[in-house]
Amino acid sequence: MGFIWRYLRVNLTGLIVATTLSTISGLGIILIMRNFHQAVKTGIDDPTLFFALVGAGLFTYMFFGLIAEKMLFTRTSRVIVSMRTDFCRLIFRSEYEEIESKKSELFSSLVTDINNISRIIEKLPGANRSFIISIGGIVYLVTISWQLSLIMLSFISVTYLLMLIRNKQAYSLDKKSRKSWDVVYQNFHDTIFGIKELSLNSSLKKEFLEEKLKNSLDEESTHKVRFRFFNHTTSKLSEMIMITCIGAMISLCLVYEVVTIAAFGEFLAISLFIMNPLSSSAQFVKETLTLKVVSDHIQEIGVQLENHSDLKDTHPISTSKQSIQLKNTEYIYTHGEKDHQFHLGPISLTIPANQITIIHGSNGSGKSTLSKIISGLYKAHSGQLLYGDLTIDESNLQSYRDKISAIFTDNHLFRTKKIQRPDQDRLAELLKLFEIDKAVDIVDNMINSQGLSSGQAKRLALVLSLIDDKEIYIFDEWAANQDPQFKKAFYYNLIPQLKAEGKTVILITHDDQYFDVADQMIHLSEGRLITDQTARLTYK
Repeated sequence: MGFIWRYLRVNLTGLIVATTLSTISGLGIILIMRNFHQAVKTGIDDPTLFFALVGAGLFTYMFFGLIAEKMLFTRTSRVIVSMRTDFCRLIFRSEYEEIESKKSELFSSLVTDINNISRIIEKLPGANRSFIISIGGIVYLVTISWQLSLIMLSFISVTYLLMLIRNKQAYSLDKKSRKSWDVVYQNFHDTIFGIKELSLNSSLKKEFLEEKLKNSLDEESTHKVRFRFFNHTTSKLSEMIMITCIGAMISLCLVYEVVTIAAFGEFLAISLFIMNPLSSSAQFVKETLTLKVVSDHIQEIGVQLENHSDLKDTHPISTSKQSIQLKNTEYIYTHGEKDHQFHLGPISLTIPANQITIIHGSNGSGKSTLSKIISGLYKAHSGQLLYGDLTIDESNLQSYRDKISAIFTDNHLFRTKKIQRPDQDRLAELLKLFEIDKAVDIVDNMINSQGLSSGQAKRLALVLSLIDDKEIYIFDEWAANQDPQFKKAFYYNLIPQLKAEGKTVILITHDDQYFDVADQMIHLSEGRLITDQTARLTYK
């Protein structure tokens, strides 16, 4: 809960004011209750005063209650905005590999968990008002019969003690349900983004639907049913205790004649009046359990991300156009099971500045992994990454990354993107060259990419990359699935032009008919460096 308190503390004054106003709102209901009781007991001597007091109570309840809820909704929204913004900042500071392995879990926390926090916090004024009505009602009951009030308070205490005891087990059940939801969320993600692969393979689709997806849904449903049934059992036990309480009060009245039937009738009427507020207060106590589960879950993820934070940038890089070196670099990637690992390296190589380097090899040879190590996205498990004579580490990693523009095979194209200081003539030329000038809208340097085909989106990503005017360019299979005319323009027009502008270009490609553009060839096979050729090669 410390995670939530950190944000609530910033808005503490407003929360205290909102809580105070909701308290006043609850007092309005108590005023109404008192007047109704007196009217039933002794009649209405002064109708004007009676309706004035009831009206005052209603006004107090509505006016102060609405203000309290408006204040809390506003502050809760600020809290949620701060939570999500800080969570995103934490993601930006963390190692790329850690984020890559937790995509669905992080998205689920940003949406589901923080929404649950918002939903529960917004109930605070109503819960506080119910609590005030309950306390006021109990105090009023004491004036009718302290003996019956003592019995009622004893049973209420037993009920809340039962809830506190059972909440420990309920917490465990709710946590299991929350964990299983992450698996379901991942499978939903795979359903939507893997639809073409599933559509082309009926056996895979059947296996995914009937085993993976259905099993995860069944498991999540089982945990949720157990949690809800456990809470329902607690509620039924609470109701049983309260019914026993009423039976005890009837016995005290009829058998032992401690109070009169008339007093018992008054007491019972007020008790029924406050029963709903008591129930709402108890329900909010249960809601705080869910609040703790999601808070702990977010905090747990936050700690994991903090432990993998890689960006300090205390020593920005001032030099430019240096060679990139890898020295005895090794990287081990684990595929699900610990006994299934991919080992890249050890690799030592130099990528000269202002030259074109092609990395090639069969699928699964480690080309993309190597490019992500070169770009600083993956951190090698051993060895060094150097820019010129400067070792790249946490203190200068962001400055190094800022020199790079990369398009990977899984490149994400933002739907809208603001182009910083664009060269309008160059932008228009590139859009026309790749035949997307009529497919995109540019307003106030904001480019809209919605509605593009996958090929057009990849060409637009290239255009935006070139407009960024970075020092180093990495293109991972950019030309794959592009029409021949765009491939030719890419390899024979753009790549040589980038070299002429003094850029360092790294290409990951299988297009051997275009290998002649390279100044250097790097051949990988099963994670090993086979060749490091520094002469221009021509493949025919």
